Amino acid sequence: MDKRVEKLNNGDATEFRKNQQQVDKNGNKVGKIRPNIQYNYKDGVHHNEEFDHKKSNSQKYEKQ
Repeated sequence: MDKRVEKLNNGDATEFRKNQQQVDKNGNKVGKIRPNIQYNYKDGVHHNEEFDHKKSNSQKYEKQ
């Protein structure tokens, strides 16, 4: 996941957000989620990529 962020950061992606933990409104860790990164790209599209140990569970979403 960090390698993917590094690659995107060298391009036209901005406003990165990396999620790996589930937290409550006070910032306390309450669980784990499937690691994902979210970012905006120069095309104006918000991207979300999920990562898992099994390639079949990894997904990429784009929202216009």
